[in-house]
Amino acid sequence: MMTVIPILMFSGLFIVAQQVPVDSTFGLVGKIVSQLGALGVLAWYCWYVTVRAIPDMQKRMDTILEAERAHDEARSDKLTDAIAIFMQAYNLHNREATQERQAIRDDISGYLLAKEHDKPKE
Repeated sequence: MMTVIPILMFSGLFIVAQQVPVDSTFGLVGKIVSQLGALGVLAWYCWYVTVRAIPDMQKRMDTILEAERAHDEARSDKLTDAIAIFMQAYNLHNREATQERQAIRDDISGYLLAKEHDKPKE
């Protein structure tokens, strides 16, 4: 709302000044004031955009990006933890499976050796 009021005031002044003929009571001074009013509005708008609007937008964007960055870091940490848990379970499972396979091999080897040993000699 703060930006609309000065623009409306200066644009109204500019329109009124443009509608007044040059040979009226305002004359050349009225024409100069109307042109300075339009330039004043443009100068004020440039000042407002560079001093107020852009820094405010930058602050809001920084806040949003910081929140997104924190959210992404939290998700990344959760994913890293999940991968670590998965790898621990996978390694434990492999270790247990390897032990079971080794036990089966030992049993089979023992059985074959016993069978070989019990075989009658010819």
